[in-house]
Amino acid sequence: MKNAFAIVLFVLSGFFSLAHATAQVPDVILIDGKEYSLNTNPLDRYLDKLGDKAPRFEWPHTALWRGYVATWELAQGKLYLRKVEGHRNSGNDAGSADDSGANVDGMKEMFPDKSDVVADWYTGTLIIPDGEQVEYVHMGYGSTYAKYIVVSIKDGIETERHNLSLDEFERFRDERFAKYKQTDEYKKQAAENKTGNQSMPAEQFDQFLKEFEAERYLSVP
Repeated sequence: MKNAFAIVLFVLSGFFSLAHATAQVPDVILIDGKEYSLNTNPLDRYLDKLGDKAPRFEWPHTALWRGYVATWELAQGKLYLRKVEGHRNSGNDAGSADDSGANVDGMKEMFPDKSDVVADWYTGTLIIPDGEQVEYVHMGYGSTYAKYIVVSIKDGIETERHNLSLDEFERFRDERFAKYKQTDEYKKQAAENKTGNQSMPAEQFDQFLKEFEAERYLSVP
């Protein structure tokens, strides 16, 4: 999952302008029987934890770098993983249009003996767009919406929930990104950008991170 950032940054710096990065297909979350998009990917934490034992998902196109779409549900104060529809190429190159359909049941591969899976590996923040799209951004989860549901999770348990207006969410996003810029992870990414063959100006690089890496810095507890 961590390779997605490196792949996109390489594509951007080597072949395309910043504007050609691709908006990502989100996960799905059910809340009180209503289906929403989820601009956070809690499963990535579990796959990182599995390491070499993780299922091999491959990106079918540039709008799905992580190679899967997961379905979640908030119920009884817990975050449940309900479904994982993954992609695995059948002899074709990654991204081939001939192999774009989901063909991997990730639940069977990861949790063959469980019917209910609580995401007890996940501590972070779920970002759930609500209402009409206000602005489309062709990168990551960069598009903005009229309202947001922001849910704090600790070890798979819901601890807090807020309904935010767009203005409130943008302030929340700016605060989280300012904190992210103080982390070693950000400093490493910025240093790698500066030493790259086709580095981005600092302001453009920050904008790229703010849009494409939104899931990462917004989901920090």
